[in-house]
Amino acid sequence: MPNFWESIDYEWMIDRPDTEAQAKRLMQAAYHTTKKVDPNITKVLITGDIHDKTWWGEYLVADDPHITIRTKTQDQVNRGEHSTAHGYTEGMNKYNVIDGKSNGVVKGDHWKDRNGKPCWPTNVYQEPKKQPNPQPKQEPKPGPPKERLGGWS
Repeated sequence: MPNFWESIDYEWMIDRPDTEAQAKRLMQAAYHTTKKVDPNITKVLITGDIHDKTWWGEYLVADDPHITIRTKTQDQVNRGEHSTAHGYTEGMNKYNVIDGKSNGVVKGDHWKDRNGKPCWPTNVYQEPKKQPNPQPKQEPKPGPPKERLGGWS
């Protein structure tokens, strides 16, 4: 089974966290959100850390703690479209995703948010693809000493 590094391309709408541990927590939360929403997602835009507010039309309302991500399947990548999903966690500063939801709305990448910024900007940081850890090379074990047969060595 692929791990979160291998199966999804990650992009950052926010500044990538300073620590590798925090970046990894957000990517893992994003990954687990995708698996609860649509296992065919191949690309994720991380838009922020865990938060407890959601825009409902024109209003910012209280919500359970969650990560908000924008997602794409390969078909959406090809069409220049994306969706938005929430990965609900056990609390603020908790990254274990217990539920994932998407409203199912698909928007073009050119769509602008309420601040006039593209919902999927083209100038975002793309996480380098990680390669699976190679298995350490096994040195062959020496066998029993070869006996010389008829002068052959």
